[in-house]
Amino acid sequence: MASYFDEHDCEPSDPEQETRTNMLLELASCILPWLSKTNSCPLCRYELPTDDDTYEEHRRDKARKQQQQHRLENLHGAMYT
Repeated sequence: MASYFDEHDCEPSDPEQETRTNMLLELASCILPWLSKTNSCPLCRYELPTDDDTYEEHRRDKARKQQQQHRLENLHGAMYT
């Protein structure tokens, strides 16, 4: 994968910037295949949005059910405290 500097035929003014650019390109070569297979962060597993409306609706329903369950547990706990 060519860097910005290769594509635009210019030299970076800051060698540290070139190092950061190279690190980002290496990360991209690792992260893009991951993201093409899954919609979560490989480090923290945070679930990212998708373009699949059916899946997004399922995800919202699941979150609503979890929230409802949490509210019921809090209500139950408040009644017996």
